This record gives sequence, C-alpha cells and structure tokens, in this order.
Amino acid sequence: MVFLNEIARNDPDEGLREKAVFWIADEFEEEAMPLLREIYGSAKTRALKEKIIFSAADTESSEALEFLSEIARNDPDETLREKAVFWIADEFEDEALPLLREIYGTCKTRRMKEKVIFSASEIETREAFEFLKDIALNDPDPEVRKKALFWLSESDSDVAQEFFMELLDK
Repeated sequence: MVFLNEIARNDPDEGLREKAVFWIADEFEEEAMPLLREIYGSAKTRALKEKIIFSAADTESSEALEFLSEIARNDPDETLREKAVFWIADEFEDEALPLLREIYGTCKTRRMKEKVIFSASEIETREAFEFLKDIALNDPDPEVRKKALFWLSESDSDVAQEFFMELLDK
C-alpha cells in the first residue's frame, strides 16, 4: 500500500494517480478510508477527488458513508457534493434516504436539490417516493417541484400512481 500511496499523492501523471486511488480502495478496503481521506484533503484536481469519491463508495464501508456524507454536506465544490450524493444513494441504499433528506434541507442551489431528487428516485422505496411526493407538493421552487414530479412519473411505484391519481381528481 505504501507504493500506491506514493503514486496517488505524488506521481506527475494524473491518470496514474487516479488508478492508484482505485487500487488502494479495491485491494485494501479495511485500511483504505483513512488514506483516501488524507489524499482527498491534499488532492489538487477535481478529477482525482472524483476518483476518490467513487473509490470510497466502492468500499461500501461505514467509514466511506461518513466520508461521503461530509463531502455532500460541506465540500465547497458543488460538483463534488453532487457526486457524493449520487454515490451515497447508489451504494448505501438502506442508509441513504435519511441522509438525503437532511442534505436536501440544507441545499442552497436548485442544481443540488435536483441531484438529491434524482438520487432519491434511484432508491425506489416507498419512503423515497413519499419524499419526492413531499417535494413535489411543498418545495417553494416550481422548477424543483417539476423535477420531483418528473422522477415520480418515471417510476411505477404505488405511491407515484396514487399521487398522480389524486392530482387528476382535483
């Protein structure tokens, strides 16, 4: 792992650094997260940070979920926050929805809200569709409400069908 760590931190070839990050997570799952956190903190490029986010999610560990949650809440780069939200929903489905609700409540931009909505729609549970229904009914931004309606319409969940029937009956 020392060799891969050295490459991930210092190799002049960005592609090689990204590959080293992937292999650190893939081969050293148990030990990878502290190292990935450190590399993320010193990474200079968005591409390397994106690879770290993906690689952390791929470990599916509780440490990875905590790390991705921190990025989704606090990273100054909205694109990286969006990536973290996506991977939280994709890799941590059982734990994702409460976290997505919390993140949604603190979103400052329409773009970030839309990423949370999309990610919640991918979870495909009754609770996730109830969350989307709540957004469709209550978010103050009509464009955000439309996005929630769109993703509800893409599902064949009972919640979505009942919701649209209620709307048609009004």
